[in-house]
Amino acid sequence: MTEQNAKAIQHYIGQHREELLEDLLTLVRAESPSTDKGCCDACAEVLAGLVKKRLGVECTRYEMPQNGRHLSAIVGEGKRRALLVGHYDTVWNVGTLPLSRDGNRLAGPGVYDMKYGDISAIWALRALQELKLMPEGSFELLFNSDEELGSPTSRPLIEEHARQASCVLILEASAGPEDNPAIKSSRKGVGMFQIVIHGLASHAGSDYQKGRSAILEAAWLTEQLFALTDLEKGTTVNVGVLNGGTKRNVIAARAEMLIDVRVTKKEEGERVSRAILALSPRQDGVTFEITGGMNRPPFEFTPGNRALYERAEKIAAVMGCQLRHTAVGGASDGNFTSALGIPTLDGLGAVGDGAHAQHEHILLQESLEATMRLAGYLSEL
Repeated sequence: MTEQNAKAIQHYIGQHREELLEDLLTLVRAESPSTDKGCCDACAEVLAGLVKKRLGVECTRYEMPQNGRHLSAIVGEGKRRALLVGHYDTVWNVGTLPLSRDGNRLAGPGVYDMKYGDISAIWALRALQELKLMPEGSFELLFNSDEELGSPTSRPLIEEHARQASCVLILEASAGPEDNPAIKSSRKGVGMFQIVIHGLASHAGSDYQKGRSAILEAAWLTEQLFALTDLEKGTTVNVGVLNGGTKRNVIAARAEMLIDVRVTKKEEGERVSRAILALSPRQDGVTFEITGGMNRPPFEFTPGNRALYERAEKIAAVMGCQLRHTAVGGASDGNFTSALGIPTLDGLGAVGDGAHAQHEHILLQESLEATMRLAGYLSEL
């Protein structure tokens, strides 16, 4: 990348700062909790409208029976240089997190995770169009509505479209402190399991011995599950929810456990999955229903991912930025594409903090600089 092109991109994004911000506010105001199909569908139409307005292309809509519709748009013609993946669903119910701005800080539902990333991709491509810096070939934007739920309906779509591209760029927010953000070069794989324990109810006073406590079994299971953790290997197992029983004086006939698994290696996911699925009751008369599995494979820093990062690092240097990368514990849709062997980079979106938290926010200037770098990467793919 030449310094002249880098400066042209930086100038263009800076010059259109207010328009980009207005697009972002429009998208954030279209609140879109993952489980609200009506809101998600409405938000998808707002996003499709912004793609049409800024890039001059129509979105293809993929209708889902329960989740919001997914969107894709092709910019350019010919060989697919990159698939840019974003999601527009959020963890916030409508009206629970206010939208506010204080100088360089913009807070609101999904602004960091990850509506800025969606808008950033649109404007990065627009900058290349306007500056006549689009490389030969095409780019695809793919926006899904269920990432916060584990991408159950969008995963097949993401994997199918990723196979048509030379690489995948994930528009999630950057990692690390706001004053030193980083590309996400690896992520843990995620497993989600549920265990329902069926015991036998009885009176806790007069018929204590006739009962079979599901809660007692759950307490034992909790120890077995946490013991599967291996911190040296980056493997964690967490019982995040445990419910059971009906009354103080009744031996509990039922309990339910929700379990989260995080691994850095595929083999660890297989080990933990086998161990959980093989669990059996200690008490006679107690039964288990065990469901679930590994939802997302680990996103590892493969040679292909490393080569893609090194290219981005060189382009960032021309743009006056010293890029860095890091591993994170959370998962994204990049876990799917990296596991397919397709070079994938993540964390190319907003700079800020507070994913899923009350203090969710972005830093505007720093996020704009991330958009400039994204445009630079795309121009050299």
